[in-house]
Amino acid sequence: MEEHLEFMNSIMEWEFDLIDMAAEGDTVAVRFRARGKLIAEFLGFSPDGRVFEVEEAQFLRFKDGKIAEVWRLNDMAGLIQQLSA
Repeated sequence: MEEHLEFMNSIMEWEFDLIDMAAEGDTVAVRFRARGKLIAEFLGFSPDGRVFEVEEAQFLRFKDGKIAEVWRLNDMAGLIQQLSA
């Protein structure tokens, strides 16, 4: 997960708004909105200053106080649509 965040931070400036969070057992569900702009090329799109906004849900399973697994559901189609508009 840390490598994913490092990569995303190297290509985007972004901020997050937490929408929902719930926990049951060893799993936490989080839904958030990300707003930002590209600062490096991503999927063939050049950084041109356009702002994007997408929502994502993540499910994180913890073991021994650390994240053991992560499942992500994001709106990649919506992101691509905004970047290509």
